[in-house]
Amino acid sequence: MEQIRKLVFYKTYFFEFFESQELKVKEKIDFGLYLLQYVKQLPSKHIWLDRREEFVLFKS
Repeated sequence: MEQIRKLVFYKTYFFEFFESQELKVKEKIDFGLYLLQYVKQLPSKHIWLDRREEFVLFKS
């Protein structure tokens, strides 16, 4: 599958956050990041715009 988007992380904030999560949460984050990189159109159940109009994965 061809990569559509490139993910860029600021400093080490994401990696510190990611490492502090439980395995199940890490799997969900990995799945969301995979969708962002390789899927041309994302299903609305996985992503939406928040109040600042930034993309957010997985509604809580």
